[in-house]
Amino acid sequence: MDAPTLTATAAATISGVLLGEYQRRRLTTLTYRYPEETTQAWPEPSPRRWVPLALAGVLGALTLRYTATGEAVHLLHLYPLAIAAPWLVAVDADVHRLPYRTTMLTLLASVLGVVTTAALTRTWPLAAAAALGWALSYGLFWVLHKAGRGALGYGNVRLAGLIGLTTTPPQRLSHLAGVPPRHPHRRRLGVHPTPPARQPPRLRPLAPPRLARRHPHPPPLRQNRKGPRA
Repeated sequence: MDAPTLTATAAATISGVLLGEYQRRRLTTLTYRYPEETTQAWPEPSPRRWVPLALAGVLGALTLRYTATGEAVHLLHLYPLAIAAPWLVAVDADVHRLPYRTTMLTLLASVLGVVTTAALTRTWPLAAAAALGWALSYGLFWVLHKAGRGALGYGNVRLAGLIGLTTTPPQRLSHLAGVPPRHPHRRRLGVHPTPPARQPPRLRPLAPPRLARRHPHPPPLRQNRKGPRA
């Protein structure tokens, strides 16, 4: 692990701890609850000290993964959902509801991250792949929502589309779209990798000349039976 990767991972982990602690304190105020969601109807939740640890671990792992391979630009569309995930989980576990405003703001930030990533890498099929992932995930959960007659909440449908938009594997779908694979060192160092030197063609060795095939036992010489001429 090089120094820039280690520095970025440490900074992301510390930022995750600070953001997670801020979210935990906001969660303890219960400002996300509706007026009818009182403490009499819903019991008061725990202090939720897991939020800073979870956010620090997620941000640190993502930064380490994509910085070490020279693909840090993909963090632009991965960070929004990673930051909002502990808040969404805590609210859903408390009142069994996904907050609409948080989900939509995260979706907007993720869309901007996808467009920025596609513009910086000049691979616009990545944006198309992300839109396809959103459409497939959103459509599948919308069908489940209609089939279950509301048993699956519509907040889960919006969240499924957000996850499909964010976590669609961009590299595999870009290969299907005809985009050449990106070299990590080319993007990190800003230089094109030198192609391997061409080897000269190998010359085939000359075959040894074929020797005359000798008979293992040469035939005896024929003797002239006729005498010498007079």
